[in-house]
Amino acid sequence: MSLEKALADNTSAIRELIAALTASAKPAPVPAAPLPDATAPVPAEVATEAATPIQEAAKARPTPAKTKATPAPTPPTAAALVDVAPEQKAASSEPAAAPTNYNDVVAAVTKVAKAKGRDAAVAVFRDFGVANGKELKPEQYAAVVAACAKAGAAE
Repeated sequence: MSLEKALADNTSAIRELIAALTASAKPAPVPAAPLPDATAPVPAEVATEAATPIQEAAKARPTPAKTKATPAPTPPTAAALVDVAPEQKAASSEPAAAPTNYNDVVAAVTKVAKAKGRDAAVAVFRDFGVANGKELKPEQYAAVVAACAKAGAAE
């Protein structure tokens, strides 16, 4: 019974609010007349009168073409990237190395650990200030692989 009473009370309160709002409501503002389209052709009777600045601007503006628009070219970003990219060494006799990833680091460290022992692999990580490969930054991967190759070759 209390649920029905609460619903009835809420319904009557909402009806009272609606009645109060509609009684004190101001009439809706009349929408302003739409502005004339500046790109529309000017009627002949109006054209004989002095043209307004808007009409002059509309006459001076070229009519857009109905062809498929192509986006304007943006400033070349490749040139900007070249300026930001670090300088690369001059072409050497060695072929370009493929990008190094975490799997390459794991393989190189494992190879050093098998060849020289765990201490040699830990020493490579210590040289880079980390305890394991997961703490390395992606920028360090190539250097770690090179250090592992050096550590594996050293006797």
